[in-house]
Amino acid sequence: YGSTGSRLLSGTTPSHTRLESLISSLHTSSPGNALLFNSGYAANLSVFGCLPLRGDGVVMDEECHNSMFTGYKLSRARDGGGEVRTFKHNCREGLGEAIRREGGLGKKNVIVGIESYYSMSGERADLSGMIEEGAKAGGEAGVEVGFVVDEAHGTGTFTGTSPVEEVLAEGGGGIKEYLLAGVQTFGKSVGCHGGAVVDYNGGPGGSELVSYLVNYARPLVYSTSLPPGECERVSRCLDYLNSPGGEERRERLRDNVEHFREVMGGARMGEGARVKEGASGPIQAIMTEGAEMSVRMAEWIRGGGYDVMAIRNPTVKEGEERIRVIIHEFNTREEIDGLRRRVEAFWE
Repeated sequence: YGSTGSRLLSGTTPSHTRLESLISSLHTSSPGNALLFNSGYAANLSVFGCLPLRGDGVVMDEECHNSMFTGYKLSRARDGGGEVRTFKHNCREGLGEAIRREGGLGKKNVIVGIESYYSMSGERADLSGMIEEGAKAGGEAGVEVGFVVDEAHGTGTFTGTSPVEEVLAEGGGGIKEYLLAGVQTFGKSVGCHGGAVVDYNGGPGGSELVSYLVNYARPLVYSTSLPPGECERVSRCLDYLNSPGGEERRERLRDNVEHFREVMGGARMGEGARVKEGASGPIQAIMTEGAEMSVRMAEWIRGGGYDVMAIRNPTVKEGEERIRVIIHEFNTREEIDGLRRRVEAFWE
């Protein structure tokens, strides 16, 4: 059955509150520090549409998701004439320079948007390093710095929780105070629908961030909430991801990624084509020369029964076109070996 209304009207059920408590407990010390949204896109719209205020600076990795940039366009920081300052992907020095420039423009607060695992490059962020660099640059520039981490592709992929929680569990507590929010998505590894915002600094008394979003996040206030049945599905999937069975499947995924990197690294491909360096997770890419080549190559590979996609500008920069390959835990080594043969046959 449906939820019948928005969260502020009739759309909050026991299923919604139980799921929020579960998410909060997985990432913080107590319930009350997470807020459900209908999607990760809606969650990013809300965070970046609400948190930046007039006079605040906003800095983002150049490969951040569209929803983060679009959310900023709804914010009061944009009304004040500010613009998003981007920095080179995964570059600590670029991040520091961007923050210092914002300080030089008179900004007192700077919100930084990054992802824990990037959807097109397949690269993980050095979360501790990036946040430490941001804190250092903020101190030098005399600005308060806070990070919003989009964990859409990191949730449940490397651990049962997320890369941020992984860093915090391994002793990265010094970065915690600089975390404004984490954004979860349930349409990737969780295999369901919906998203959530997590306040990593929320305590037993609840979260000011959650209270603020409940009152000001337009995608939450004016949307019919998730059906209760979907909340129950997400709850069960999160339980499974944090069980021994979930870890067994992640171990198979890690083995498949390693095998893909090994066999595709030695594949015979034409000039300019190569497996992207630095991709350590299930999102992999075969870099190509130009949009036309990426389209033709993707069509050829799909003709062999492999579901891959050509990624072109403006999703990626011109000159960085690629074939996006997603590795799953249920893929067999024979399938991965067959993909290599299909790729090589394109050049014959």
